[in-house]
Amino acid sequence: MLKSLAMKALFRHGIIFLHATVFSIEFKVVQGNAIIEKQKTNSTLSFSGLTVLEMNELIIKPEESLEFSSTNQNDQMHILINSQNPALIQGNLFTNSSLTLECTGKLVVDKEAKIRGSERLSLLSLTSEISGSVEVENGEIEILAREINLTGAQISAANESNAGNIFIGRSEFRKQTASKVRIDSDTFLNASSLIEGNGGTILIWSDDQTDFLGRVESRGGALSGNGGFIEVSSKKELICQGSIDRRAPCGVPGLLLLDPEADITIQASGTQSGSFGMGPPFSYTPSSMSNIILIGPGPGTLLDYLEQGDVTIQTSYGGAAGPFGGRITLNDNMVYSSPHNLSLLANGENLVIQAQLENRGQGAILLEAPNGSVQISPSSGKEATVMAGGGVSISNVGGDVVLQGGSGVGEKVIIGDTAPLPPTGNFSMTGVTGNLIIRAGDSADTSASILSQAGTITVDVGGNITMSSGPVFPSEAYISGIPGNAINISCGGDLVMEKGGNDAADYMLIANETFDPITLNIGGMFRMIADIGFGGPVLATYGNITAMIGTDIDWESSLTAKVVIFGQTSAHFTIGGMAQLINPEIISNDFQILP
Repeated sequence: MLKSLAMKALFRHGIIFLHATVFSIEFKVVQGNAIIEKQKTNSTLSFSGLTVLEMNELIIKPEESLEFSSTNQNDQMHILINSQNPALIQGNLFTNSSLTLECTGKLVVDKEAKIRGSERLSLLSLTSEISGSVEVENGEIEILAREINLTGAQISAANESNAGNIFIGRSEFRKQTASKVRIDSDTFLNASSLIEGNGGTILIWSDDQTDFLGRVESRGGALSGNGGFIEVSSKKELICQGSIDRRAPCGVPGLLLLDPEADITIQASGTQSGSFGMGPPFSYTPSSMSNIILIGPGPGTLLDYLEQGDVTIQTSYGGAAGPFGGRITLNDNMVYSSPHNLSLLANGENLVIQAQLENRGQGAILLEAPNGSVQISPSSGKEATVMAGGGVSISNVGGDVVLQGGSGVGEKVIIGDTAPLPPTGNFSMTGVTGNLIIRAGDSADTSASILSQAGTITVDVGGNITMSSGPVFPSEAYISGIPGNAINISCGGDLVMEKGGNDAADYMLIANETFDPITLNIGGMFRMIADIGFGGPVLATYGNITAMIGTDIDWESSLTAKVVIFGQTSAHFTIGGMAQLINPEIISNDFQILP
């Protein structure tokens, strides 16, 4: 009787416990309607609604094929494999609707195997080794396990129009996450729209280590559509050196997000590694607390990714005593030309720039450190620069912004929109909770500066702004528009411009070289001190200076060093306190200090 029912059985409503045989494996249907038909090497199961099968094991040999067929695209097939023995797929597993394959042990998909579904294809297991083909039509693929190894796998949610999504290690639909994900150089993940529509989402995630060396694509359609969103991340250790394509021939390229919780170091070379303990459960010990992202050029590097579209590098915030900090550090020079934007978001701690970061194309650079400071200061023998033709934005900073010249000759700091190509952007520094400190270094030619070649300069900080020159000439501090456009400076505290301890002609400048205006909105006092040598603080434009000062003005010149106010058209200062003027040099057709 069971043998005949294995050939053909009809199950209707309710939970039914009935054993049958498919490829010599027993199973039972516990929910739904199903008709099973078996041939020599192929089996077809027709079902409707939500159908659940339970199996002790699943083995599909190379010459075998198991197909699930339904008449409604909303139907769902769910297979539960309750065994520590591996589920082995060497042949074909097909469905024309959603399929969930859930294994309590290991899932193995061999090189010649093919899994194909529609709507949603979910492969859930304790560990997963996939070398074959996994495809979905008009939907999502999710591969979830504690340890995932993709070796020569071909994973596709591509479609002629409006591609689907691929989730490796984490999904929008389940709480399960991977401990470790390895994707080798022969693996290809594709969520592209081939003719029209946007590329899909590809998410690669792990709790402990992601090792990505493969190739992913999420391209917009050939006739229309934008590139998709790709995230390659890990809570702890991230190795991302694969190929990532988000181009869109007739649209906007997609975004790449690299988003670990641990520290990130951006540098020219280096490797990282770690070790796993025995599992399950799996525990991972990273070799260091910093992930390395290679600058390039070359495949699988940051410069390569910026050729394809915008890139965001983001660390996560693990609380005030987070386990891995979340700092981002640029150690080596990164000078490139790209129309795309680079965002560095150090959500865990400080953002540190110790070398040249320059986009000489039309793309922008954006920096954030909501739980730390932004520190731009050169390491030995370098300049520290943040410059982009599309503009530079520093925002959402929980601490200070520090521009500090170095201790060696020529170790200067420059940030702004200046670049060899005509720039199109602006410079802005907004949402800074702490102070802005612009301080020249300790040796010659160690100036610290904010420059704008074409756009406006906007600075808005909650604390003080301090500008000071260094002890050796030349070492200056300045905010300058070349050739101009407006300069707007606001702070909740004091604005202090003071000369360093040397006799040379060093300057602290807030200056426009044209008739563009300078606007100051200072919550505290405005102090300019020139007490030694030559040079001194300068506030200058051929146009108008308009200043609102919350408390006092204190401008003090010595016999040789001068405080200079040059507002050729006008210079109007409205103050809430007293004005102390000791021999400043004031050049203006209309100078006023108003209560």
